[in-house]
Order: sequence, then C-alpha cells, then structure tokens
Amino acid sequence: MPKIAFLADLNSVHIQRYADYFKSKGWDVVGIDYKEGNANWKYEKIQLPYSNTKLFFLNKNKLKEVLNKIKSDVVSAHYVTTYGFLGALSKYKPLVVSAIGSDILVNPNNPLLRMFVKKSLKAADKVLVDGLFTKNILKELGRTEDVEVVYYGVDINKFNPEVENKRKELNLENNYVVGSFRNFYDIYSIETLIKAAPLVIKEILNAKFLIVGGGPLKNKIEQLAKDLNIYDKIIFTGYVEHDKLPPYIKTCNVYISTSLSDTTSVSLLEALAVGLPCVVTEIEGNKEWVNGKNGLFFKTRDHNELANQIIKISKAKLNNVSQLNFNLIKEKAEWSKNMEKAEQIMLSLIKK
Repeated sequence: MPKIAFLADLNSVHIQRYADYFKSKGWDVVGIDYKEGNANWKYEKIQLPYSNTKLFFLNKNKLKEVLNKIKSDVVSAHYVTTYGFLGALSKYKPLVVSAIGSDILVNPNNPLLRMFVKKSLKAADKVLVDGLFTKNILKELGRTEDVEVVYYGVDINKFNPEVENKRKELNLENNYVVGSFRNFYDIYSIETLIKAAPLVIKEILNAKFLIVGGGPLKNKIEQLAKDLNIYDKIIFTGYVEHDKLPPYIKTCNVYISTSLSDTTSVSLLEALAVGLPCVVTEIEGNKEWVNGKNGLFFKTRDHNELANQIIKISKAKLNNVSQLNFNLIKEKAEWSKNMEKAEQIMLSLIKK
C-alpha cells in the first residue's frame, strides 16, 4: 500500500479528516509535526524536536532523517510558510504543498516570509489551493504550473438541510437567530458582530446571537458584550467538536462571517450546505460562494453595515435559498469528490 506523510499541524480537524480519508482508501498514514499536543491524531506520529514556532526551521535535519527512514511515497505539507518551507528544506520528493489562507494572503507582505513562500512553492511538485482566486495569487508569487484547486469541502451526509436543530434545547424556539462559527482570533474580528448586535436588536426585537468557538480573545469578546449590555442576548457555547456542529448551524436563521481574510472558509461551506443564507465580509474568498441570491456582503470591520445587512436579509424573500446553497456545495465542494481528486494527484506523482 502507498504511504503518505502529512507534514502539518496535526491538531487541525481538517488535517485529521484528510488523513482519515487516505486511511480509508488503504494508505499507510504518518503524521509529522513540530507542535506539541495532537491528542486527537489517530495514526503514527513523529514529533520534531523544536516546537517553538520561531525556531521551526531548525527541524530541517531531523525531518530529512525521518523522511528517509520512513520512505514515504509522498509528503503532503499544509501551510506554505511553515510546513511547506520545512518540506522544501528537506528536499524530499515528491512534495505536495497546500496553501491554506494567511500563508499566501497575508504572510507574503513580510519580506522574510515572502522568501519562505517562494522557496516552498518552487520546491513543490504540486501546489494545492482551496479557491479559484488563490490560484491567481500564486501566479503573482511566481508559481504558474502544477497548481490544482482542491477544496477541503463538506461531508454532505452530516451537513445538509435535513439535520436536526437545537432551538428547543437552547430556548430559541421563538427567536431570529444570528450565528457565528469562527474562533476568537484577531483575523476573525468577532468584535465586529458584537458591536453590530445592539443595532440589530433595536430592529429585530426577538433577535438572539449564537456564537460558537473558542480562542484567546474569548474573555475580551464576552466583556465587550457585557459592556454593551447585550450579554443576555448572546449564547457563547465555547468550542464545539466538529462532528457536533450541524445542529448548531441548523439552529440559526442566518450565518455571519466577520473574517478579515480567507481563501475558502470551510465554516462558510458548512453553513451553505445546511441551507443558511449568509452575511459575510466582502473579501475575494467569499465572492466565489456568495451572491445576491444566497447572501449579502459588508465591508470588513464595518459593524454598522453588518447590522444593516442582517436586518435586510431578515426581511428578504430568499426563494429556495436552502436548496440552492446545498446544491452549490454538492456540485463544487462535496468532501468525498475533492478528496478523490487529491488522492489522484498524489498517485500521479508516485507513478512518475
């Protein structure tokens, strides 16, 4: 059986799902990471010695040793400026590098990280991106060939319009529920939604906010809600395991993303699969999925415009939006189809 080594943050649920797919197809799976933890990683794991993010490149020699020992048929490195760069330093072939988001949208603005990006992209036998516009960005960074669009995608057996909701359990049976499912980091700008909430509540008297996620800014965000006297209008669930998300999404009337930067947001895809209309930031990654028929845009950090768009969409007649959104995901972003594409790319490199 072929062997694939995932050089990646093994804490990521998306990497774990990726690995699960390859294992289900008979691949031998190995995970390699310099970060500590990875409690949910199910397969063989190799821990690199330097766990400090600022010193990750010092793992170069150990990585070379590990890869030569395990004799992986292909290395799949996820995140260009760290794991992709490490993969490039190892000079191991074949190497597939996946660009995920900030690694090519934000990091290239830093001259040092731009150098990391270019070296990673040059070394890769294939580069995988999760958005059409991302492919164009790679051209600007000098990578024009052997670039494939592969979405992380959605398991439509778990995320679809027929899933149960948690309205009764959360005492939201008579509310217009505004949902957010991004974690509490600066890049996701959750405070923009909190600032919009008082304006929404003035117009939609039964509005409540379901905010699912965790992260270092959680206490700060909750304090902002208290300062604005709307804490009782918000349910902060904390972190929810990925497999348990569908009923929370289904509980909402509208999905909100306040992210400042994204390629293709899996969170957005999951909301679309469940059938929700969306109000999202006007960034390129969202424009591939949202249009006037299934959602609205607002400018990043503009809580006034966000509030207006939530109010507007609450009054809109969005004919068949649930089925339209589900069909969009089924056509372009179904998990199994995209993983089949990724597997065929890996196999094509092994056969060379």
